[in-house]
Amino acid sequence: MLASRCCRSVLSRTVPRAMVARGGALRHLNVQEYVSMELMRSSGLPVPICYTATTPEEAEQLYRKLNPKTSSNSQTEEAAIIKAQVLTGGRGKGHFDNGFQGGVKFLTSASQTREVAEQMLGANLITKQAPNGLPCNKVLLRECFDLERELYLSIILDRKSGGPLIVASPCGGTSIEEVAESNPELIFTEEVDIEEGVTEQQCHNVANYLQLDPDTEAYQICIQLVRNLYEFFLENDSLQVEINPLAQTPQGKLVIADAKWVVDDKAAARQSHIFATRDVSQEDAREVFASQYGLNYVGLDGSIGCLVNGAGLSMANMDLLALNGVSPACFLDVGGAADQKAIDAAFTVLQNDDKVKVIFVNIFGGIVRCDLIAEGLIRASDNVTKPIVVRLEGNNSSRGMELLKKSGIDNLIVEQEWKTAVNTAKSLYINSLLKPAYDDDALSGACFAAAG
Repeated sequence: MLASRCCRSVLSRTVPRAMVARGGALRHLNVQEYVSMELMRSSGLPVPICYTATTPEEAEQLYRKLNPKTSSNSQTEEAAIIKAQVLTGGRGKGHFDNGFQGGVKFLTSASQTREVAEQMLGANLITKQAPNGLPCNKVLLRECFDLERELYLSIILDRKSGGPLIVASPCGGTSIEEVAESNPELIFTEEVDIEEGVTEQQCHNVANYLQLDPDTEAYQICIQLVRNLYEFFLENDSLQVEINPLAQTPQGKLVIADAKWVVDDKAAARQSHIFATRDVSQEDAREVFASQYGLNYVGLDGSIGCLVNGAGLSMANMDLLALNGVSPACFLDVGGAADQKAIDAAFTVLQNDDKVKVIFVNIFGGIVRCDLIAEGLIRASDNVTKPIVVRLEGNNSSRGMELLKKSGIDNLIVEQEWKTAVNTAKSLYINSLLKPAYDDDALSGACFAAAG
């Protein structure tokens, strides 16, 4: 019962693959591993000695720093781990676009470190979670230590229980989803009362779930680790802190060998020091650009670019498109408080999205006025060459429709009925397949310059 509930809870926090563009479309801060390690160390959590490098030469020097007895001309028993700093899971099984295999490597010499870093840095790592590849701009050099067991420990903000949920398993070193499939009885959970906090009994429960001997040092370390991890989770406005694996050494120590950490983006002002570490190179440039104007952009795999307001309308719009045999290339939510600059930016990002063949504007005017959307479209029309289908309903919709009909924009079709608008968008997409590609060379990439 606990295991099956945990499986649903854990799986529910993963992003559906259809909603992912490049590394992901999450609206939360997903920090790099080296950032997690640095901040966890400052919070008293047991992390290994590790350094980051941005060049092969620096990586070679850091290997010697980890292994001071190692010379450049010889190999010793000293070693290190090098890990590509890319925001995706499955790095060890991934491959780079230059043909180099594996984003995690075991090193035994300084010269090997330099060679591996040369292959990783500047290349794109391709994994199951990031099939289009993500750039590797940094590598992490970590000390080696013997592993006796690999455990799993995480804290997530669980929607079902309405608070923090501790998830523990003696089966670490692999994805928790795989454990949920093969051995769900080995996944254990503890719901934490947000007002009471994690209790002493819950700390002992976790140590028992991890099958640690109560008479060992590892058991006592685990109890303190759970306390410290929960404090870290709360103090940093976390949505998820996942340690996988939590390594148990032959000496009875527990070490955080790898960690994933996600922070609530609504805490950006309070946690400015964390958000300063945001790595936009790991994010979709369209999302980064849109977020600068308060827009929510999610890239998809279809061909119809949807400009909507509100998540409910976004979902319904995508469903209706799918029922009519076409797929959205994205949905761009202008929200309820979009100003003129945001609306201009919305049309700019759609025009410059290569996947978008037809722009479908479907607005239900409430807080956002339909005439404001219409004015934004008219203003941006000189730079929008793709066919546009517009449906406006609600606040000032009549005024908006009148403005559009009088605008004289050649590539614009205004529809009143939702289903008719969808069919029109579909027809325009089919027609676009029969015509040469639109000539937007002068515009391509211009809007993303600010995203860096």
